[in-house]
Amino acid sequence: MGRRFFASDNNASVHPEVLAAMAAANEGHAVAYGADPWTVAATARLRELFGEASEVYFVYNGTGANVLGMQSALASYHAVICTDCSHINVDECGAVENHTGAKLLPVPAPDGRLDPAKIAPLLAALGVEHHSQPRVISITQSTELGTVYQPEQIREIARICRDHELYLHMDGARLANAAVALGVGLAETSAALGVDILSLGGTKNGLMAGEAVVLFRPELARSFAFIRKQGMQLASKMRYIAAGFSALYGGDLWARSAAHANRMAGLLAAALRELDGVRIVAPVEANAVFLAVPKSAIAPARAESFFYVWDEPAGVVRLMCSHDTTEEDVQSIVDVIRRAVAGAPADEWPTAPASGSPFDLGPFLAGHAETPEVASEILRIYLDEAPLRLRAARDGLAAGNGAAVRAAAHSLANTCGTLHAPAAVARARELEVDARGDDPAATARALARLAPEVSRVLAAVEAHLTAGRG
Repeated sequence: MGRRFFASDNNASVHPEVLAAMAAANEGHAVAYGADPWTVAATARLRELFGEASEVYFVYNGTGANVLGMQSALASYHAVICTDCSHINVDECGAVENHTGAKLLPVPAPDGRLDPAKIAPLLAALGVEHHSQPRVISITQSTELGTVYQPEQIREIARICRDHELYLHMDGARLANAAVALGVGLAETSAALGVDILSLGGTKNGLMAGEAVVLFRPELARSFAFIRKQGMQLASKMRYIAAGFSALYGGDLWARSAAHANRMAGLLAAALRELDGVRIVAPVEANAVFLAVPKSAIAPARAESFFYVWDEPAGVVRLMCSHDTTEEDVQSIVDVIRRAVAGAPADEWPTAPASGSPFDLGPFLAGHAETPEVASEILRIYLDEAPLRLRAARDGLAAGNGAAVRAAAHSLANTCGTLHAPAAVARARELEVDARGDDPAATARALARLAPEVSRVLAAVEAHLTAGRG
């Protein structure tokens, strides 16, 4: 059996059912460039999943899907609003800007999700000839940090797009993982929520090659066949890509594979939480685990089992689970990390951000210097809502309702992030992670660590609003 590791779900094997479908397609000749029965069948199946009005175009890879999908909506004077950690901003070598001429406008996203409140300042450039014009908002589902957008979050971003005549693009390289995490279908976390352009993934979930661009607005599809050809993404022997897609999406293989990868990530996170000297730093909502480890432990651990370093200064690594990850693989990487951490000095062990000093609202207020009334409204909402979320977390813990605790922690992480409160965000994320386990005592400890951080922020908010009234 070949060796497996946790660097990326791109490194995983091709699913046997996909290989069998490709082998079955490898009989005789077929007309090239998509005029074959396999492409016709795969296209029809995706239209069943996403809606008969959708237009489907197969391409070679995810970067091609992202670039060409957005190119259908972009001119060179346009801009794309995205997160700072998005694949298009970090890992595509400037492909969007190079091929379309449009500018990327990255927005800080501590948990990987685009905060609608951070979109508004960028829309002030609309109609101003000196600035690139926002035309597309791009989000990733599930995100590059392994988090998952809730349906209402996507609807809110889609509403902003409609209000300002923008298009919403979704990088769905791991859409299957998000859908099974939410317990919904593929369309229910994309097209049905207002997505206009979808890059539909396959290779991270068991395909050998190929992604699909799915367009939900007819005006975007009118010239896309030419965009794909000029963009060097028109496959001649498309039947093999299409056969793989039919195998993956023709039944429930996409869901089975993604659900397995997500479950392995959950097992991995639960086992890692039991180790001393490590800390999970992002909610485990799909098939990724982000882990802070002693910096001196990284090299020996990677020598035994390869993985990627996500944030070298912070000692954060990423572990990805796949459709072919086994429980034995999970135990193996946990043992590797345990041995590596045991050899690291204790003063290198990661800790949560320091707290205790008065919270400073300065960075938040500086970001709203021209809209103080908006800042005041956000602060008033936080003053009202944060205590309610803390109470909901406590009530959920008392009732043994982990989902309620997670929801409250998730909300607090988002609102504290809006106020630039990193210590509170870190504690809220810890609570969200711990609430997924089966250890109420660990959840209670995480909640006890979060409460004083929220109190620090509340005190600063109350002081600012009181001073304003005075």
